[in-house]
Amino acid sequence: MSRVASEVLEALQRRYPQAAVEAQPDGGVAVVDRDGLAARYRIVSPDALEQVERTARILRSGILRSLPRSVASGAIEVVSTASRGDVLLALDAPRLSESNIDAASIRQILGALARMHAVFAGFPARLTSSLGLLPLGQWLSLDRPTEESSGAVVDGWRRCAERIGGSWAQIDALLARPAPLVEALRDCQPTIVVGNIVPTELSVEDERVVLHDWTLATRGPGALDLGLFVAAASGQSPLSIAECVEVYRVERAAAGRLPADGERWERELALGLLAGFLRCGWQLSADADTLAEWQIIVSNACDAIG
Repeated sequence: MSRVASEVLEALQRRYPQAAVEAQPDGGVAVVDRDGLAARYRIVSPDALEQVERTARILRSGILRSLPRSVASGAIEVVSTASRGDVLLALDAPRLSESNIDAASIRQILGALARMHAVFAGFPARLTSSLGLLPLGQWLSLDRPTEESSGAVVDGWRRCAERIGGSWAQIDALLARPAPLVEALRDCQPTIVVGNIVPTELSVEDERVVLHDWTLATRGPGALDLGLFVAAASGQSPLSIAECVEVYRVERAAAGRLPADGERWERELALGLLAGFLRCGWQLSADADTLAEWQIIVSNACDAIG
């Protein structure tokens, strides 16, 4: 057992003195209560210190206690260790994949997202400033092609540029300088945006959706998570883009958090889908039909920026 794992076990035993804390063969941890019910965690390997710190601040703030019952955080505990500082523990739950993303799962995910966005709708910036959320402009630029980008990202954007012709200039400009989109998004009702709503970072259970990754959380309109999910699931989803949007819209309207003005919702939606393309367009370029559909979406959204 590594030193970090040993420190995590000791810290959890102090935190839960009435439970049995057990190391698992796969490197995970189980906390077993008196009734024999076990919560299984895995120790999260940090990709970057800043991301660990952001998730730790979000967990320690207690803000996730306000999540609706249909939503759970995969990141569940923060443990301080001498050898590695803050260590994140996450629920050990199976993730979605291309082979198990069905229509029912997608509807459940989109409904859960809408309810979560409704809970945090209008959250003032002063209440989230201490969380160190990712700046919106930085979030929009995460997948732009640079010298440090992977070959898949660079090749994907190159194919995209070749296939969408004149529309590429608008995309290229926003990837390099997303400020116009950031300004447009600030006119929309803000909420807490998870920021990495992709199938492989989600688990779907009987009564809840587990959101595993909060490292890219930002503040902006809920349509950002919607646009990212729809773009990331394109080619896998049995639902069309319009069907996905309608599931989300209906649920958010039911929560009373959809803009009363239909034009404002249409603008938020257009901007959110555009943002999703900025994050995932390089993945969509392999399928000509999918890319053609998104080209229309992108063109309409660029008009919405004004």
